[in-house]
Amino acid sequence: MVATTAMGCRDADLGPLRADLASSAELVCAPPASRPPHAPTAREVQPVEIEAAIAKLCEAELAHVAFPAEPFAVVHEALLQERAVLGYVRRSRMMIDAARVDLGAIRPTTSGMRTAEEALTRAAAMRCGPSWPGLDRAMLASAVALGKAEHVSEALERCVDVVALARDEDLTGDMTDVLLANSQLQRAVTTCGPLIVAAPKEEAAKVVTSLTSLRSTFPKSLDDARRRDRAEMVLFAFGKGGDPARPFACERATAFAAGEGPGGKPLTRGDRLDLEKAWQTAHAERDVPDPKFEEAYTLSLTLLDRMIERARAL
Repeated sequence: MVATTAMGCRDADLGPLRADLASSAELVCAPPASRPPHAPTAREVQPVEIEAAIAKLCEAELAHVAFPAEPFAVVHEALLQERAVLGYVRRSRMMIDAARVDLGAIRPTTSGMRTAEEALTRAAAMRCGPSWPGLDRAMLASAVALGKAEHVSEALERCVDVVALARDEDLTGDMTDVLLANSQLQRAVTTCGPLIVAAPKEEAAKVVTSLTSLRSTFPKSLDDARRRDRAEMVLFAFGKGGDPARPFACERATAFAAGEGPGGKPLTRGDRLDLEKAWQTAHAERDVPDPKFEEAYTLSLTLLDRMIERARAL
């Protein structure tokens, strides 16, 4: 009877959970990956400058005015730095933002939004933050405009930048970033393939050199992206069980750990026991990769390979 009472009154052991949170935060807060640049860089670009450049392009699109040239130059230099800073800055915040939006309170409108999810997606797209999803489209639109104006070298450079953007997002992001990067690569192939074919042979040869260099630096697998994705999910699902005396080292980890937002109340013993049990269950489950992610990634890289081969054959 005494033993039963003792078992019923035990508190949760959150030590293993907190160790998992700490290692997850360490992964989320790790500096951007290093990779060889595919062309010489003129200067070092700081994250705040990258964020401002992306915001300017987003604001231009919302205002229906021509994209300014200077932000594209900032993006270009950022993609040539030793580390994948641009991909790091652009990491998706969809899950963080979704946790703070009451999807049930969003209603369909006559403008064509039929679901709360569509409304959330549109709301995210309208915010001119660093993860603005229109960046690659703006770059490709600029490439087409430059091509029509017979600025062939600049147009092809912008095409290469879109491929470099997708590569950096694959190197630094979670699985959502990988999916978005896949779409960027596919759009780049569709838009830039004809530009390369129409270019003089010497210009096409330069593109082949740059794209071949870039292609060799894409991740060989999605294992690292999965680990980052898992780390963010651990923080999101179990962050409220973290040690208040040990804050996380970066804003992103802190935002994921906030989950659906601060509850404002300390966890009860029951809360802690439920959290411990849920974490143990999740920790024991075998994480089997979804083959569809690998298939989509392989397809995107295959399309890029074909574009490079066609350009090489010109």
